[in-house]
Amino acid sequence: MWDAITSKSIILTLGQENEVEFEENELVIFGFPVYAGRIPQLCVPALNKFKGKNTPAIIVCVYSNRDYDDVY
Repeated sequence: MWDAITSKSIILTLGQENEVEFEENELVIFGFPVYAGRIPQLCVPALNKFKGKNTPAIIVCVYSNRDYDDVY
């Protein structure tokens, strides 16, 4: 189990310069807005810099009063 609870916020719209690695004993929670069934395109390059090692992850997609389409 986890030794301690810590948190780190990475704001994708500010740009992610370095690769970020997550270990298998970490839990990653991603939160995204959804526009027209997609996450914002400017988040994609930063997401590609995240690497996991069998890291458990939770994805939270938020949207307004419309369908989230096929974002998953």
